[in-house]
Amino acid sequence: MPVWQNTSGDKLVFSDLRGRFDNFGSSEYNVGLGYRQLVAYDILNQEHWIIGAYGFIDRLDSKFDNTFLQTTLGIEAISNTYQFRTNLYLPQDKEQNIKNSEYMDFEAGEGATNIVFGREKEKAFDGVDFEVGYKFATTKADIIAFAGYYYFDESGLNEEGYENIYGPKLRGEVSVNKDHIDYIPQNTDISLGFEFQNDDVAGEQIFAVAKLTYEFGSDKEPYSRRSSLKSKMTNFPIRDIDVKSNTKAFTEDGFISLNDREFSSFIILSNQDDLKSIIESNDANALIVLDGDFDFDQTLNQTINLNENQHIISDQMVQIASKKNPNSRFDFHFDVAKANINALKNNDTTSLFNLKSGNYLSGFNIKNGTIDAANADGIKINNISMLQNDQFVGNMNVAAMNFSYSDNIDINNVTIDDYSRGLKFDNANNININNASISMNEQSGNDLSAILSLYGGGDFIMKNVDIIGGNTSALGIYNLRTGDVIISDVTMQNNHEIKAEFNGIDNLELNNFTALSKDLKIDIDSVVSATINNGLFTGNIDDMSRLRVSDLIMNDTKFLGENIRLFTYNFTIDNDLSGENNIGTKFCKMLTDRTRGDSSNFECQ
Repeated sequence: MPVWQNTSGDKLVFSDLRGRFDNFGSSEYNVGLGYRQLVAYDILNQEHWIIGAYGFIDRLDSKFDNTFLQTTLGIEAISNTYQFRTNLYLPQDKEQNIKNSEYMDFEAGEGATNIVFGREKEKAFDGVDFEVGYKFATTKADIIAFAGYYYFDESGLNEEGYENIYGPKLRGEVSVNKDHIDYIPQNTDISLGFEFQNDDVAGEQIFAVAKLTYEFGSDKEPYSRRSSLKSKMTNFPIRDIDVKSNTKAFTEDGFISLNDREFSSFIILSNQDDLKSIIESNDANALIVLDGDFDFDQTLNQTINLNENQHIISDQMVQIASKKNPNSRFDFHFDVAKANINALKNNDTTSLFNLKSGNYLSGFNIKNGTIDAANADGIKINNISMLQNDQFVGNMNVAAMNFSYSDNIDINNVTIDDYSRGLKFDNANNININNASISMNEQSGNDLSAILSLYGGGDFIMKNVDIIGGNTSALGIYNLRTGDVIISDVTMQNNHEIKAEFNGIDNLELNNFTALSKDLKIDIDSVVSATINNGLFTGNIDDMSRLRVSDLIMNDTKFLGENIRLFTYNFTIDNDLSGENNIGTKFCKMLTDRTRGDSSNFECQ
């Protein structure tokens, strides 16, 4: 469409608007602006040439619901006999995902299963083409043959790459007008032709072309104007009107994110697998998923020895992501039955699991087995239920979980039933316990204790813990260590006697601490400072109970019992000890550092 032309007709500014759509849901639009000038320049025995340049903005809405914008630049030289042109195609939005093509799959590898992500992508290609045309000398019609080549590539955007699009193209055109056939209306061209191109992506393509062209304007010029060079000033620019795109399926490695670690593969074990040999033979950093019930025979004093950083899970949610897009993660739950491990044993001094640094256990049940760790760092145990069989015969004076000379232990959401000892820490530093339920068995002759912490240092933090005894004396909490101890939302209860002892601690803080028992013993000894907030102590407090603390602060704390005697040095008490909730309660100030209970060495108020 001409936009401007000078009076002599040898200079022209033109526009070009094109569009197409198909039955596959694809559509394309091209908007262009160009300039042509007729010049006198003798080349190839041609005295005059049309020299032109043009630019287009192209938009492709592909059948995959992707939109690509492209800039097309072209130059041309046209004479009565020859035509030369070349075009450069520069897409702006090069690569996009094909919607709903993403998938995640598992592929079997050597001894493990790998995580694979796949998706299809569509990409618009950079490209160039050129064409040479020749008009045959005949008066019956205008016959022109063209030969050219095109090349479109993906410019190395992806490592795997798309298949490049390149190949030859041919076309031919036979045009007639009033110069050739008298009854054809003036200013009218009728053209028939073909186009052929071949590449490895689309294969061979042949098109038939029919065109009817009418030039608006004066019809008083001689017929020969349609066959003159100047008449070609208004011809359409020849270019590839399609934004070249291609699709490809890509796969990329994925990983499982769990406990701030990444695993590129995993192993699923069922009850037909050798639990001990497979776990021990796998490298450090392995992720092992347990499926279903396991009977593990420990009669030969067998222990499953984990390697460092191994994670053993069953009923556990994880996150999965691709390595190329690690921040886009989604939750995933393995399709396995929650594991139950039954330890068949006759010697309870042998542990079921022996842990190393960085180990993580989560989401399964243990019956009759124990968990031990020595000289380890960074152990996490989550969502584990442990049960000691009532019919088990043997010395039951063992802990369900025992940690010695280990650092940074994190225990969450555990249930321990009918073990003589629940959690034992020997020279362990920095301990965190959250959401635990510990119930102790009632067999006579056993030293029942829920949580033992002997020596060690650092922080000892315990939250949301229930401790349940029975009809015999039980030691609910025993904490002999240095550092800070913070205990919150903890309940101890027993039908006979239950004790809570804290010794040698720098700073002790009890928040929402409840102790319910027939006989109750609270011993806070050699503690630098202690704070009790919202405490509830019910039962006959043992006369031997003491609060031997340099500085003691109690807020909103109730003692429900009779003749309660608590011994301390210095204290600040915000309680009304004369109230009905503190019948007979007296706090006694120690006069000397002598044996507690010696009436000659304390004063009560």
